[in-house]
Amino acid sequence: MKATQARLAFLGILALFVIPLALAWLMYSGTIEYRPGATDNHGQLVEPPVPVDWSQASRSPGDTARASLAGVWVALYPLEQPCTERCLERVYQLRQVHRAAGRHADRIRIAVLNAAPTEGSMRQKLEAIDDELVLLEQPETAFMSAIERAGSDAIEPSVYLVDPLGNIMMTYEVNDSMSLLSKDLKKLLTWSKMDESS
Repeated sequence: MKATQARLAFLGILALFVIPLALAWLMYSGTIEYRPGATDNHGQLVEPPVPVDWSQASRSPGDTARASLAGVWVALYPLEQPCTERCLERVYQLRQVHRAAGRHADRIRIAVLNAAPTEGSMRQKLEAIDDELVLLEQPETAFMSAIERAGSDAIEPSVYLVDPLGNIMMTYEVNDSMSLLSKDLKKLLTWSKMDESS
């Protein structure tokens, strides 16, 4: 009787360790497919992600920020026409998102897109908000087409989150608080840093 109880106890303890490992291996190998029903991102996920080619939008001649957009996360904001105080306030909020990233700030760029050449006075206003702002203007049709495809569900003007590979992966309505973008970016930066180190 004691031998049977000891054997059952041993098998129970063994099962506690083996079953989770077996399930993890089956899920990792794809034999068992598990997808959580809900996500906790705050933006609108773009499925499938839409690739953008940064060379299809020229840098503003007065652009003092010479940082490359390749290989970093980019929050892209197409400026409303005309860009009013409300529009400039959104640019300021995006600057705050960049600053809130703390030690990860070097992995993020804020870019604004102007469909026309940026006038000197508007350029000065934008640079006064953030001198690290990347000014893009006069995009090619293919660039604008990619933005329209990514934001096809958006009613309001949007901020587009572009991953380091150059894919628009999320959109945020500008009426939403930019703190939601900040929260998503913090998660993405943490997870993508883990991917780089592995």
